[in-house]
Formats: sequence, C-alpha cells, structure tokens
Amino acid sequence: MIKPKERIFKKLVNPRPSLGITIFECGWSYRNKFSTIREDNWIRKDNILVCLLEGKGKLESASTGLRQLVPGNMFIIPSGVWHRYGPELEEEWYEYWIVFKGITAEALLFNATKGIYNKNACGLFNISINDEILRLFELLFAQAEQNRHDKCAVLFFEFLQKIERNIKREDKRTNFSIIGEVVAKIDSDPLINIDFKKEAAVYGISYALLRKEFLRHTGLPPYKYLLNQKIQYACNLLADGLNVKETCFEIGMKDPAHFSKLFKKITGIPPREFINRMFD
Repeated sequence: MIKPKERIFKKLVNPRPSLGITIFECGWSYRNKFSTIREDNWIRKDNILVCLLEGKGKLESASTGLRQLVPGNMFIIPSGVWHRYGPELEEEWYEYWIVFKGITAEALLFNATKGIYNKNACGLFNISINDEILRLFELLFAQAEQNRHDKCAVLFFEFLQKIERNIKREDKRTNFSIIGEVVAKIDSDPLINIDFKKEAAVYGISYALLRKEFLRHTGLPPYKYLLNQKIQYACNLLADGLNVKETCFEIGMKDPAHFSKLFKKITGIPPREFINRMFD
C-alpha cells in the first residue's frame, strides 16, 4: 500500500446513496514522530470507520473509556457519539478512514463484527490487514476521486464482506476471560451496581454478546448472576445476626417485602425461615 507522508483525502460532491450506502469521504493520514499530536475530538454527524496500519495511540469515547490502539485495530465511531483519538508521542502513525452512512452498511457491520459494532457506541476490534483489504480501499479512494458514488458503495459493500472474513474473532478463551473479569468484579463486591450495557461497551462488545457469553459460561444472564450474589451475601448477613429489614437495607434494597420475595425465589425459603433454621 502507498503510504504518503501527508494527509490525503477526498470528499465526494453531492453524495448520494447506492445499495443503501452513502460514502462521504475517505483518505489516509500520516503523522511523523516529531509532529505535534493532533487528536480528533468531536461528535460526528456521520459514521466513520478507521483502520490503524502503523503506530500506537489511544481512543476515548463515552462508551469505551480510554483504550489503547495498536496496528491492526479497526474502530467504528457512530454518528452522534463523542470521541477522540490520536497517536502516542514519538510514534509514526498511518491510518485510513471512510466516512459513511446507510442502513445496509450498518447491518453489514453488525453482522461482520458479530455484534461488536453498535450504532450507539464506538466499536473496537482487530482485523488481519492483508493486500486484498488494502487493495479495496485504494480502489474505493480512486473511485472517490472520480466522484463515482455507485462504485464507492459497491466497493465498500465488498470491503465490509472482506472484514467479516478477516476479523480476528475472539475465541472461547478470550470470551471466557472477559466474562471471568466481570464475574470476579461481582464476586469481590456483591453490592456493586453495574450497568451491564456500559460494561459491555468497555470491552468493545455489544450487550447482546455479553449476555450470551455470560449465560453460556455461568448458566445465568448477568443481572440474575448479580442478584444471586447479592442474596448469597444476604444469607451471610442473616447468619451473622442481622434481621430481615437490616439485611434488606444493607444490600441496597429499599423494600423488605420485595427483598423477602426475591430471597425466597432464589433460595426456596423466605428469609425468616432461613433465620429460624440457622438458629434452631
């Protein structure tokens, strides 16, 4: 792939949809290790797909927090999502990007990334950068220079299909490590309040994928697992001599009647009976 020592981009004139895809802009960026760090820091009105070819940097968004970037990382920033990204100090940086929108493109990305792409949050994943993917990008850029909206859409469609084959899908061990981290976080503090949708975004996956893997590895969806751990903690409190009302408040619940109902649902007996059996 040609690596120009500058920023080269092409904006299409009067962009229009084709195949349910609209391409607005595409290009390359080069930043040498002696240049001032420039961080993109904004909310876009269209989606942008960025692929890092060389260099290291950081991506930050409301959904992902601060994430490290390395060569082979591809990330998608949906429209309306605050973000910023840029290279580390003294790092040569090559990236290419495509600005786009359209239902077809979003559906393809969701399928290609197995749910990592989410139109409400940044998606970060790895790809195997090969000559075929780079050639498609160069062809798309060449068609953009000629303002060929239809050709750009066709090439982007093909580009997304190639991504599906080249994404380094997380194997079972990787998925297990993610679930293991979340489980460890809950087990170490059963009273923790977790927004599992935000938690999924931190790991760069969709909530649907987190829930599926959580269920596969623990037998329970994440929220129910958290509830089970809270009730297990409540059992310890009751065994230590706290009454039902005190235990209810201690684990962060406000209604003792609701607590008792949930306790019975999970343990099979109401909390008062649990106390009676403990101290009988």
